[in-house]
Amino acid sequence: MSELYAFVVTAVVFIDNTHFIKVSPNPVQDEMILDFKLEGVYQLNIDLLDLNGRLVKQWQGQKNRSRLNISNCAKSVYISRVYSANGKIIAALKLIRL
Repeated sequence: MSELYAFVVTAVVFIDNTHFIKVSPNPVQDEMILDFKLEGVYQLNIDLLDLNGRLVKQWQGQKNRSRLNISNCAKSVYISRVYSANGKIIAALKLIRL
């Protein structure tokens, strides 16, 4: 077996060269950070869904660099659905909770 090592993977959606949505770290243990730059968007909503599509957790009106606590969620794979105030889904990102 190889030696253990730490690594960080991010869930990133690049809209173009300057606009993006990022959730990191991924895998996440207790807290993830939402980082984004979108033209005219200053807050985003996030739904955390299990792989059966059930809503596990929800955050409304999150600003850039928001810290999102998921320490009470089971260790599993989730889909984070990121959307704007008007309900338009901007991204769906796969997250792993360790």
